[in-house]
Amino acid sequence: MKYQNTGSGDTIAINLSGSLTFEDHQSFRVLIDEIENSPQKNVVFNLGALQAIDSAGVGLLLLAKEKATASGKTLKLRNLTGNVEKVAQLFKLHQLLTIE
Repeated sequence: MKYQNTGSGDTIAINLSGSLTFEDHQSFRVLIDEIENSPQKNVVFNLGALQAIDSAGVGLLLLAKEKATASGKTLKLRNLTGNVEKVAQLFKLHQLLTIE
């Protein structure tokens, strides 16, 4: 997993690329810390360049949501395509996370 943060106003946009799997849990936790410590109140994960995600990756997104909510922030997912969209449908993420 690779990521790039861009902040604008009250929103931090995080562009994820590559794959989000169990192997990424340590670097994703660093990203979660960055989210918790950011002054922005809205968090948007852009998943358009994410090519693959497994069940552990789904768990990491849910953890990010939990931590964001605990910090008084909102979290949304955008641009789910291909395999990522299929996994999101399989796990019914639309019931757990805001997807645009």
